[in-house]
Amino acid sequence: RGIYKRGSMENHSYQVEIIVDTLSLSSRHTKDLSLALDYLVVLTSIKVRVHDAGSADSFLDQLRCVVPAVLREHCTSAEEIGLAFRLMLRIPLIGRERLNTPRCSDLECVLLTYKQLEQFRSRKKGVLSSRGRFSLLHRFASHWVSASATLSALYGSRSSCWLARLENMWRSTEALRQGLLEQCERKAMAFEERRLRGTTRTTQLAKRIGRLAQRWQCRQDRHSKEARRITVAQRRAALARTRAEMQRRRAARDARWKRLIRPDITMEDILRERLRPEAPP
Repeated sequence: RGIYKRGSMENHSYQVEIIVDTLSLSSRHTKDLSLALDYLVVLTSIKVRVHDAGSADSFLDQLRCVVPAVLREHCTSAEEIGLAFRLMLRIPLIGRERLNTPRCSDLECVLLTYKQLEQFRSRKKGVLSSRGRFSLLHRFASHWVSASATLSALYGSRSSCWLARLENMWRSTEALRQGLLEQCERKAMAFEERRLRGTTRTTQLAKRIGRLAQRWQCRQDRHSKEARRITVAQRRAALARTRAEMQRRRAARDARWKRLIRPDITMEDILRERLRPEAPP
């Protein structure tokens, strides 16, 4: 926005308009271009000062402080400039059409209107997510009724044209809202289908893991049985060797005893046998 030239080539005038957030600041019509440039400097200073203020204070508090301060700095007044305000409101889910409130020179009245209509503004730029669209569609009816009631209370006798315009916007965008609702429902159904498919995959994976665990347990059982069989065989072999050794020693002892009890054995034979080295087993 900037300086606008209105009228014909012979009879024209200039007007300055600056946009700050959703608030439009405009000046009176003047035929003097240099005066219009002065108005542009003042309004641009207001916009720059509001933007430089940052987010420490709310937008309303910034405007309430900045507008009188800038007018004093430029040694002028709102009456001299013909300063007027209007709000440009865009309500979600009614298309791209914008509602412009009537111009008003009272800053406090405009700030009050801004505060009352703040909840009905479309704040997010770009494409909304499916969840955001569904949330807007879910509360759109009550949202729309509240906006209509607020505008009717703000403008009193002038609200009839506003309400008629809102009604036309409601009817013209009904197909848009229905399409958005169907799109959200399709996306929700697709998400649910993916979730169920993921659950099926998880179940199949769990079954496969269960089968693998069962096979691993069977293999471990076979290994344990084989280890027990080998241990038992080793013990039996050791026991058999022990029994054979005991039988050999018993047979050697019996044979020696038989030699010692012979009737023809002498003491010399006994001593000779005892002194003889014992044969290895």
